[in-house]
Amino acid sequence: MNKLAIVNIYNFVRKSHEEPSKFIIDDFETLENQLTVLAKFNLPSTVALKYDALMDEEYQKLIKTYKKENELAISAWWEITAELCERAGVQFRGERGEEYDDRVDSAYSIAYEPEERIKIVDAYMQDFKEIYGVYPQSIGSWVLDECTLEYAKEQYGIVAAAVCRDQIATDGFTLWGGYPNGPYYPSVNNLNVPAQSEQKQLKLPIFRLLGPDPIFMFEQNVRDTIFGVHTLEPSSISGRGERIPWTFARITDEDAVGINYLQVGQENNFLWPNIAPGYIPQIETVNKLRAEGKLLVQTMAETANFFSESFELTPPMSYQGTTDWSADRLEALNYASSEYRLSFLYEKQKLRIRDFFKFEENYKSRYLDESIKTAASFYDCPPLLFPQIWKQEYGKRPFIKLLDAEGLELDDIEEISFSAIDAYSSEINAQNKDGEISIKMFPDRVEFSGRFGLLFEYLPVLKSVEGKKIYLEYESFPYELDLAKGEFEKLSADSVKINSEEDQIIIKFSDLSKAEICEKDLSDVYGKLYEKNMAIISDSARVENSSNPDKESAYQKVIQDLESAIEFPEKNSEYRLKNMTLSTDAVLDKRDMFNQDGPAALLSDKRGSLDFIDGNWIGTLDNFNVKAELDRPEKISSIKIGFLYNHRQGIICPKEVKLLVKKAGESDFEVLESKDLSEYRAEREIEKLDLTFDLGKGLEIDAFEIQCESYEKMPDWTFYRGSTGVFTVVDNLIVMKV
Repeated sequence: MNKLAIVNIYNFVRKSHEEPSKFIIDDFETLENQLTVLAKFNLPSTVALKYDALMDEEYQKLIKTYKKENELAISAWWEITAELCERAGVQFRGERGEEYDDRVDSAYSIAYEPEERIKIVDAYMQDFKEIYGVYPQSIGSWVLDECTLEYAKEQYGIVAAAVCRDQIATDGFTLWGGYPNGPYYPSVNNLNVPAQSEQKQLKLPIFRLLGPDPIFMFEQNVRDTIFGVHTLEPSSISGRGERIPWTFARITDEDAVGINYLQVGQENNFLWPNIAPGYIPQIETVNKLRAEGKLLVQTMAETANFFSESFELTPPMSYQGTTDWSADRLEALNYASSEYRLSFLYEKQKLRIRDFFKFEENYKSRYLDESIKTAASFYDCPPLLFPQIWKQEYGKRPFIKLLDAEGLELDDIEEISFSAIDAYSSEINAQNKDGEISIKMFPDRVEFSGRFGLLFEYLPVLKSVEGKKIYLEYESFPYELDLAKGEFEKLSADSVKINSEEDQIIIKFSDLSKAEICEKDLSDVYGKLYEKNMAIISDSARVENSSNPDKESAYQKVIQDLESAIEFPEKNSEYRLKNMTLSTDAVLDKRDMFNQDGPAALLSDKRGSLDFIDGNWIGTLDNFNVKAELDRPEKISSIKIGFLYNHRQGIICPKEVKLLVKKAGESDFEVLESKDLSEYRAEREIEKLDLTFDLGKGLEIDAFEIQCESYEKMPDWTFYRGSTGVFTVVDNLIVMKV
């Protein structure tokens, strides 16, 4: 079978990051730059428009102009605005409060009753067609609902949908336990659950967004050493540098099953200075891999049409990492079919099941028939192992472990490999002191072979055990787990063990046949897709447009503007003083995105750019201060400190900054100057502020201290208004001698 990965470049677009919407040039220029980069390589892409961007004339002009010369699919980004509700004759649920609100219960379709959702779809689609002449082919959002998707498909011909990758309580959304990555057919009862039958499935492929890390994204909330998101998002550390080729290699180089998929792109509201350092090299990587025949780049609708034409039910897939970008040296395999999802983690010679869900098409979404009644949403699946939720009640992270005959966990597993058996099935092979270990994942079952049993450390959904069957219940939904080989042994009210039978355990989910998934052989289906990619590559005019001077010139300007963002006129000045010892009482942020050299980072020869995670900034939630002890008394003419303002990331300048000095020969500090910044408002959404204390013709000192007073809460004029986490971010201290 020819290996092929599919990439959808999918940029979702808002005119404004909050309600009520207003035109902000920073957001507009971000989309303009994103499209300029794509045009250089002539890559097909999708832009998904929130209603405010759909209706804005400047965005319309930009998109229509771009589409004349480039392959662009224009689709819908499903966030609900007051204007859209007014157009639909529906009461908008949102209102601006004193504190920041994730707006899950107002800006998303689950906030509205089913009949209201239909009116909202009608209103959006009518305006979309009036502007662009056709209906959109795809619809995306962080979270969608079953009613909206079914109606949009039947009434307006939507062929694809997109929702957020798995996450726990991020921005008010929890989605966990569903398809790990790529497209699947959802149940009509729950968009997070792949259907097991054609009768209960909505034949509308849903794609998982943001390019999840196959190892660490599924470690969220259960591994103390990781922070932040682990996706391909260009605005995050995980979407930059060496993580880019590593992530793409997971879909091009792994011996995996099914459609190897990544969505590339970013919402424009993260703004170009934060997006560009990841976005540009990602697009360059996509173009390179496409030219090598390793990637098929399509619009989301194109991929969805291929999917719907090829598969009757959701095809199986595996998404794995056999190398680790981190020092942890982990390996992971995530397998899923229309029946179940299963995830293995290999760490320190132990192979464990870290995540296990059974797909049940009758498991209803909480928002299937009514609107959300809480401030945060929750989509899940019937669990067999849900460590993110069960960790707290169990007291530690639970696993499903491989046990030897004495009941001890296997901890000597070596020579492990993850591979595809065929286009449907994956296997894990390994060795330990007792012999070979084999685990095979088929669409309808999992087969474990070797001298070991399986321990479900914590199974709070357990109701009863009967030989080869256990009965379970989650959120009042009953389900079962069956064995074709092996036997359950109840160890406690919330723990079971599976004992092997003739050194084998078979967990059986159904009698699903290959023909039910796809009428043709999957190897042939994927092979034809590979041939299509090679045909596209041979069309040199489509592969790259660098010969177009206008597009090349526009691209080069974007690159040059980005590179000129870091300026440091004092870098080589003989008058800059660096012979001092710096200290701070503030607790500095320890995440990789910030410089970890402590206060000494302020004497670096590098200045921070407008991108706060470029590694040149230090950050704190405290009132920042820095004390400088000079090696000897010096006559100083000025002291400058650099701050960053990026309120959409919770970063603002202090309310007040004081300079205290200790004059040569004196023992006490005195306040030399205090600068009130309470009236400071940046002209752009991201801005650097260099604050200079002018010491006139010079003042001889042997120490000084800069003290910052931060806001207690984010001010009303910021995105995260009312939030208590107020970041102060500093890049450099520039002390000039006379």
